[in-house]
Amino acid sequence: MYHHHWDGARWSKRYGDTPTAAYACPCGHTATATGQQNVADLVADYAAHKHFCTGTPATLTERRTAA
Repeated sequence: MYHHHWDGARWSKRYGDTPTAAYACPCGHTATATGQQNVADLVADYAAHKHFCTGTPATLTERRTAA
């Protein structure tokens, strides 16, 4: 990786202290988590959701589709 000491760029390979995660299923279900335990819980929740989800989008109950 190129880095010149005059260009002022800061390059770092250090990773953040707080893990974050997110997922979005084709059915429309989304979730996010921050923190080690919450991310682990999100992974377990997604595994359970993926097991029972059919992947078809949920029917919308807003705007034109509600009528």
